Amino acid sequence: MFRSNFQRTGVYSTSEIRQFNRLKWRSPKSPDFLTWCFGFTAGEGIVCIASSDRHVYGLDSETGQQLWIYQLGEKISSSPTICDGIVYVISLKFNGAITDQYLRAIDIKSGQELWQFKLEFQPSSLIYGSVPSSPVVSQGVVYIGATDGYLYGIDISSGELVWSFKTTKNMPLTPPALQNDIICVASGDGYLYAIDLSTGQQKWKYEIGGLKPFSPSFPAIANQSVYIISSDNTLYSLNLQTGELIWTFKDKGMCLYAPIVTEKAIYICGSNTPLSALNIETGKTLWAFQSDVKYLSSPVMVGNIIYIGGQGFLQALDLSTRKELWQFSTPLPENIMLEPQFLIGKLGEQILSKLTGATFRTEKFSTPIIYESVIYVGCKNGYLYALH
Repeated sequence: MFRSNFQRTGVYSTSEIRQFNRLKWRSPKSPDFLTWCFGFTAGEGIVCIASSDRHVYGLDSETGQQLWIYQLGEKISSSPTICDGIVYVISLKFNGAITDQYLRAIDIKSGQELWQFKLEFQPSSLIYGSVPSSPVVSQGVVYIGATDGYLYGIDISSGELVWSFKTTKNMPLTPPALQNDIICVASGDGYLYAIDLSTGQQKWKYEIGGLKPFSPSFPAIANQSVYIISSDNTLYSLNLQTGELIWTFKDKGMCLYAPIVTEKAIYICGSNTPLSALNIETGKTLWAFQSDVKYLSSPVMVGNIIYIGGQGFLQALDLSTRKELWQFSTPLPENIMLEPQFLIGKLGEQILSKLTGATFRTEKFSTPIIYESVIYVGCKNGYLYALH
């Protein structure tokens, strides 16, 4: 699931993968490495992939074998969510000058569409990279933040609207985070909102100053607090019930990624910021992991191990020793001439290296997800990898 749970903490409840044993399977699911994009999740024995080829795939999580394919024919703009036998995914349908957006519910066993709900699409959302969202589900209702400034609650059985909440502007919303009777969502209007699930009414809002273009943040909930990164790379800790500010952490780097939130600490990194541990009560830095690697994804955690995607690798770090346990780099295919995304990528690396004298890796890894002690990670070469 996107960020492991509906609280978006990045903490998975499964066994640690302390040692990389083998590549379990790999699946090519993005045919165009130049516009590489696919969101994926795993649950209920299935890995679900929303691909840039405008299809949704259901793969057996154990073998990688394709169980079904849903031909959407529309651009997919979300990471899918799996809950109680249903896959939820958002798509964009281009119809001349008009763009429609839909939330679609797909049966996880058959790959057949159950219902669709139309969402209004705002062109202003394009400055945020279309703000890929991911729904959350609670007590028979699926919630989604749309690009028109509305948070929608939709009945999972009928696909009918239960309630909607309007923020101050027609600006895109982030993926929401949910805990008990409160759902939190940030908006392009510069505010973080907390909404009562039972009524759809606002509990509080707090001004954070906007979303980061092309790299939007989203809330995470834990310890009766909600955490959010603003457009100026400030991490806020707010009281979940009242919206009162608890502390802030300011980073000088260019881009902070979504943090891991635990009961004892917050772990955060960025494109030019080392992995750091923050005190959960004060936001003060406890330590920083010194490394010359370039991170490109948000970190996730199982037990005492953190996994992060980077430029050319997936890295596993032991928090006890603060040392690297292992790295995974993509293996070459048996016949690279039959794999154009590999061939062109490798040629590009060589050309850039000769021009600059530096080492380049074009294979960029996404944020991994972990399901039943298997790591699933996407790479810019167009493949999804299952690591055991």
